[in-house]
Amino acid sequence: LEGSFFSTHYAPDIESEKAQAFIQAYREAYGDTPDDVAALTYDAFGLLFKAITTQPEVTPDAVRNGLRSIGRYEGVTGAMEYRGSGDPVKSAVILQIQNGDFHFYKLANP
Repeated sequence: LEGSFFSTHYAPDIESEKAQAFIQAYREAYGDTPDDVAALTYDAFGLLFKAITTQPEVTPDAVRNGLRSIGRYEGVTGAMEYRGSGDPVKSAVILQIQNGDFHFYKLANP
């Protein structure tokens, strides 16, 4: 499998200032490197916060409308956006296996 590529949601060696700031803050707070669940959760709450703050009230319809109005969102796991279907279009993180370890290769953006 050496040299193989695969896609995932997140890698701790991702080349993004926003992601590296998140990773550093997480390490300082918890003494460990965040995993993909932590990064995806951080992005989910970032999207939710942004959606709520664009609306005059917090209701299911307002949150939905807020998500629709965000456009492109740059998260720690990459870029994402809602294009009307309600399903996000999101970057994929491409990793490569090098010396038995997974290493960030590039982001495949929508």
